[in-house]
Amino acid sequence: MIGKYIGYNYTTVAGSPYGGHWRNLRSICGLEILCTNCLNNFQPIRQHEIKVLAHRVFHKSGDSPFELKSKLFQMSYNIIMRMVAGKRYYGEEVDSEEAHHFRKLMEEVNSYGGASNPADFVPAIFLLFSRSTENKLAKLSKKMDALLQGLVDEHRRDKSWNTMIDHLLSLQESEPEYYTDQIIKGIVLVSFLLDSMLIENLCHLKGPIFSLYIVSVPHLCSLSHFLSYCLLFLNLCATFNCRNITINSQ
Repeated sequence: MIGKYIGYNYTTVAGSPYGGHWRNLRSICGLEILCTNCLNNFQPIRQHEIKVLAHRVFHKSGDSPFELKSKLFQMSYNIIMRMVAGKRYYGEEVDSEEAHHFRKLMEEVNSYGGASNPADFVPAIFLLFSRSTENKLAKLSKKMDALLQGLVDEHRRDKSWNTMIDHLLSLQESEPEYYTDQIIKGIVLVSFLLDSMLIENLCHLKGPIFSLYIVSVPHLCSLSHFLSYCLLFLNLCATFNCRNITINSQ
């Protein structure tokens, strides 16, 4: 049911059934906002977030152990957020009401995304179990839509941004009948949720970067050693992204 309420009635690239609409959305994502040239334009964002994380680890942690996993995840979230909307919503230094609201909504959406609804497996008990979940999802969808619409309206008013939302709004000016606000919000939403899904999948992988959840600065040996962990993490995210697109296209 999350695709019906949160996913704009199954019209996003993640929830839309295979057909012309889905192919158009996939083409937009692959050619307009996730092409090599577009991603290269966001390289300074990735570099800056790695520097922020490196400074936090090497200048604030000292020799005491710290959790590396959460810091890597915050870095990944902020990279996606800055590429899509030009904002940072995660990290110890981020304490705005807007950031708190966004994080709370994402936690709620992710909790429903990983939950099973009995009515999906036994339709006969739909009336007994689904009404409460449906009502909660309907309320959550309104709050999520208001947040996404706020981001779109903010970028529509301020033309100085250079993000994925701005690029989609420029496409809207040339083809308003297709690039509606709902289409733009759906693409933005999937970008946020896909990042969450990739990070959750990475939690279950095995390897040196995932076994070192609790580390200390001496354990990382050097800045170059630490940066190699960051790059490995980002490369794994990219690998999962490619796999997801391949699976959806089959």
